[in-house]
Amino acid sequence: MAYLHDDVLDKGLEELRLNAQTIHACSSEPASFAAVAGASLGSTSVTAGAIADRAAGGREVTCTPQAGATYATGGTATHYAIVDDTNSRLLATNALAASKAVNAGDAVTIDPLAIGFPDAVSA
Repeated sequence: MAYLHDDVLDKGLEELRLNAQTIHACSSEPASFAAVAGASLGSTSVTAGAIADRAAGGREVTCTPQAGATYATGGTATHYAIVDDTNSRLLATNALAASKAVNAGDAVTIDPLAIGFPDAVSA
């Protein structure tokens, strides 16, 4: 039976929790920190909460975008990218739950995101 202690799963989430600074709404999925600039429609600061158990098993952290920023460019937001600006690192990216048409000047609104690891399973 495969097994990973919660501490093993938590270390990756701890990196995200401690270093996530900005979340970008992107028109495509960036593959690197440098690519975020070309795909970003707008960004805002992000806060990652405490590490907790996932409902489906495993561990997760919820990243909550902060209010107050506006989109710099109009387009269709299809993905998010969470970055560590200090160290120029792309920490996480994925598709948004639903694509969203945005206009320059609109408030950046991204729902809180649960990012996590499932429990280990035997192959």
